[in-house]
Amino acid sequence: MVGGLLGGPLARRASASILTTAFGILLLGVCAMTAYNLLAA
Repeated sequence: MVGGLLGGPLARRASASILTTAFGILLLGVCAMTAYNLLAA
């Protein structure tokens, strides 16, 4: 019972942080590509 109660919020927080990290990496990739295109032009 206690494990189930703790597992919900913890799993939700973990998936949220994974999404945030993935979004940050994606954003960094876009910025890097844009900067590279500007420098290469």
